Amino acid sequence: MNKKKHRGFKFWQSIHFKFPLVFALLLLVTFQIVGAIFVQNLRTENIKSFKQRVELSTYVDNSLIASLQKTDTEAANKSIIRLLENVNNENITQIQVVDSKGTIRGDSNVNNRSLVGQKTTNGDVKQVIYKGRSLTKTTYNREGNRYYISITPLFSASGNTNTVIGAVYVRANMEPVYNSTNSVVLIFATASLIATGIGMALAVMIARAITTPIEEMRRQTQKVARGDYSGHVRVYSEDELGDFARNINDLAVRVEDSQETIDSERRRLNMVLTHMSDGVLGTDRRGNITLINEMAQEA
Repeated sequence: MNKKKHRGFKFWQSIHFKFPLVFALLLLVTFQIVGAIFVQNLRTENIKSFKQRVELSTYVDNSLIASLQKTDTEAANKSIIRLLENVNNENITQIQVVDSKGTIRGDSNVNNRSLVGQKTTNGDVKQVIYKGRSLTKTTYNREGNRYYISITPLFSASGNTNTVIGAVYVRANMEPVYNSTNSVVLIFATASLIATGIGMALAVMIARAITTPIEEMRRQTQKVARGDYSGHVRVYSEDELGDFARNINDLAVRVEDSQETIDSERRRLNMVLTHMSDGVLGTDRRGNITLINEMAQEA
């Protein structure tokens, strides 16, 4: 049981695991940074393009201004409603026209036609008419869907001054924009995961190409440390790892030659000491006997 745990621990600590892991983490971090910037810019551009698409044309604004300036209110309201019905924009869910007195003069939603002639209760519309400045904001309905609100004042040039004669309230559904962005994000995330998987597979292959000769060199050095000089490290390439493998092979040969020379000299020394008539005694610096021949033992 302990042996299995030890092997598992060694695997988690080995380069076989670390190299693909580091490579995968680098890919994920890179994709996260690039994806965050890409998605943010994409969302910003899509929203900007969406706001431009839901803006009413200059022709519609001028026609609404002309209708609001008519003295015949009933005819003007019919003209406004016809204009709103002719606005062909699938993103716009509601267009409402309010005059300078806060009276609703037209609405593109058929269900709200009964509000024509009544005072608006929308505080934002009243604020735009009073200040003469456009207002835009994002709101949510009960289902949580996002809507873009744009309220634009309508001006009538009288003399050298611009007089606010009304405002146009535009309400547009923003969910298609966010759904489109989310689809791109999903595609990007899927592609990132696939690329990360391919990267990890390549990293495993590269790690094996690097660690296989290193593993052989490790085994060979362990054999040399135990005194086994047989076998040689296979040279896989002509790069730094190949030079390292050749150096280990040369080192093993030199260590083997040195060991044979030392053994030969030791045997020669033993023969000399054995046949000497004098006693020979050798000690280390602590006084421990390290060498003694038979004559010294007999004495």
